Amino acid sequence: MKNSELVRDLVEKSGISKNDTVLEIGAGEGVITSELLKRAGKVIAFELDKNFFDILFQKFQRNQSLDLKNEDFLNFSLPHLSI
Repeated sequence: MKNSELVRDLVEKSGISKNDTVLEIGAGEGVITSELLKRAGKVIAFELDKNFFDILFQKFQRNQSLDLKNEDFLNFSLPHLSI
């Protein structure tokens, strides 16, 4: 999804606030991640693809609100999340 206006509108209408922690599965290049970080208190983003993970890491490495995981969400144990 590359249409930033559509993404911004969807995230805005989601009702996400700074009190929320959002789980994003398959963050890709971070188009949705960027918008989520503007609204949520914390974003936990999973990206299995190493190339996309590297892009995300470079793009958001200074953002303390993002917990970026280079793991397969289907194999991740949810009790290990820091929410």
